Order: sequence, then C-alpha cells, then structure tokens
Amino acid sequence: MYFGPGVEKEERTELWHGNLWKESPLFGEILIVINNITFKAGDWIEYRDQCTLNRISRITGIVTTNKFIPDQFFRIQLTRTFHELPGTLKSNERYQRSQLYNELWLEESRNTISIQDIIRNTSVWIKDDDTLQPSTFEFSIQEILYTFNGRQKVHHISLRHKLPVESIITPQLPPDQNKKHFKFFIDLYFDDFGAFNKAYHKLGGLYIQIEFKDVIEEFISDMKELQAGIPMIMKNEQVWVSAGFGMSTADLPQGNDMAGVKRHNAEYGCRTCKVPQNQLSDTDFDIFQNGRFHHLTSRIFDEIKSAKNILTKRNIAQEHRLCLRLARRLFDHLFNHELEKLRLDAFHSAWITFEIPRNWKCIQNPITHLDSYWMSDSLRLVMIIPFILA
Repeated sequence: MYFGPGVEKEERTELWHGNLWKESPLFGEILIVINNITFKAGDWIEYRDQCTLNRISRITGIVTTNKFIPDQFFRIQLTRTFHELPGTLKSNERYQRSQLYNELWLEESRNTISIQDIIRNTSVWIKDDDTLQPSTFEFSIQEILYTFNGRQKVHHISLRHKLPVESIITPQLPPDQNKKHFKFFIDLYFDDFGAFNKAYHKLGGLYIQIEFKDVIEEFISDMKELQAGIPMIMKNEQVWVSAGFGMSTADLPQGNDMAGVKRHNAEYGCRTCKVPQNQLSDTDFDIFQNGRFHHLTSRIFDEIKSAKNILTKRNIAQEHRLCLRLARRLFDHLFNHELEKLRLDAFHSAWITFEIPRNWKCIQNPITHLDSYWMSDSLRLVMIIPFILA
C-alpha cells in the first residue's frame, strides 16, 4: 500500500499514478508552504520555465517523481499567450481581448515544475457562467485550447474539466501533525445482475431484489465518517485514517442509470458525450466539444427538477439527451442528501405485511426449500428477513 502524494510517471500502473490521486484532496497532497507562503491546488501562479521566461499556470496538485524520494514538484495546468496560438486561431477579436483583458488560453495538458521555479501568486478571472468579474485581476481566460484529430482547436471555458478541489471539501487534517496519515481509495462496484440473478441460486446463493438506496445507505454513512477522518490503532501506534470515494464501476446499463443518461442502445446513449447512434464510428465527431460535463449536466437536472409540469420536464430532457425518469443522478442525490437510517422495527413492521402461502406451517429455508427457485422476490424477502433481524 502507498499513502503519499501522487507519483508522476509515464507508465501508469498504480492508483497513485493517476490524475485523481494527484489532484484530489482526498488522496494526494494539495498544498505546500514556501517561505511562509501557502501554495495550494487551484491557485494561479507565475513561474520561470526552462527558457527563463515568466509564464502563468494553475496548480493542480503536489506530486513526486519517485515514491521513495521525498522531493516534491508542482503539477500545473499550462496557459498560452495570443502570440503562442497557432495561426489558424489568431483573429482580430482574440487579439483585442488579449490587449484589453490580458487574456490567456488554457490548456488541458499537465506539466511539472520544481518548487524553486515559482515566483509568486497571481489572480486570473475565469470567464465562465459561474464566476462574476472580480474587482481586480491580472489575467483572464475565456477559451480552452485542445487537440483533436491532430488539429488544435478552442472551445469555451465552461467546457472544462474542473479540478477536484473545486467541488470537494478538504478533509480534516490529523489533530496531531506528527501522526501518520493513511488515505484509502474506495471503488464501489454496482451491478444488479439482471437476467442472470437465477444463476446464483444454483451456486447456493440467494438473490433478493431490494431498493438500491436501502443497500447503499450504510455505505454512505461509513464514507462520510471516513472522509472526515478517524483515529485508529495500527501496530500499537495511533494513526489517522481517511478514505475517499474515488470512483464507481458499473456494467453498461447501470452506469448510464447512475449518470442519468438514457440506456446505451438509445439514440443518445453515451454517458460521456452526446454522440448519436449513426455517428458512433465517426472519427471526426468532436467528443470534446460535445461532451457531458458534470457541472453543466447538474444544472440541467436542477432545471428539470424545478420545471412546473411534465411536458416542460420532458422537453428539457429531450433537448439535452437525458433520461427524464432520473431527475437527479443516483450518486449525486445520495451523497448530497442525508439518508435517514432505518431501525430494525421498520424492517419488522414491513415484514409482517407480506403475504405468504396458506399451506406454510412455518417460514421456509431460502436455500433448501425445493420451490424457492421459482418464488417471487417478495416471497424470498419474507424468508430472509428473520436472518437480517437476527
């Protein structure tokens, strides 16, 4: 196991080689203090590059190049000036903006610089729909530069992948800074098995259909506690343990349900972009320009939820190629709204209302009963509830 900052490597074979570990406050390192000045992920800085030119970039995380060597580096998101744009993108309008607002162009690519190369903090106005014009700023950014099919193109800054630090609350640090801090990456796998649920009976298992929110409730409760951090004893030493919900793995249909997108065989069934069925194999379809960005999709779901009638909801969902019946994405809803914990008496009060065959003298065994293979989900639940209550 490894619990340090993200490791910058060309060949990524471990979780700590990935972008999420390097840039998320739940796993990697996101701040460093230099000469009593704190630099953290999300800050804009001026630094000196290898050609001794002063450049502007954004810190995305603190990384190392070798987990056995403590030397740390800034992981940064690069920018370009108007004069560094390709000729096809240089226009009079962009030139005027660069003169009036000191406009720069953001790149999606990342790079690393030594902490000795940093000069100072600076201020940049990201001109998207979420950010009002600040009273003072040194530079502004309105467009992102990206490469598609070998050509450099630009799109609006709202179509950007936000940094994890922009949406994740930084977890609590250990009360004692000298304590070891262990961070765990949690991957939740979700599969409702569908038509294959009967196969588990043959293996001696039991399949019961239960509402997903009931199953996930305890998981969410534990994750909230772990994300805040808890003290634990490990090898006779008290340490600080925290964990983050890093990713969710799911089969294709369940993955679309979690994202709030129509199933994969629908006209717009991709949960990553808005590609229609007839262009699935089209290599010229620009998935960057037509991507489903999390922060933009969240606004659409809020708009659907606040619509006054079903016709308006349907029109909004159809316009943005979303699934109307999922008015809020599954995990967004569960993690942003506190779920009330049910007690055992709630199980019991529901259980006694289930109807059972009149010829049953007692509750049957869910594994050995000869006819249990053909029973309904509710009847199986009748048999398994006593084991849950026990």
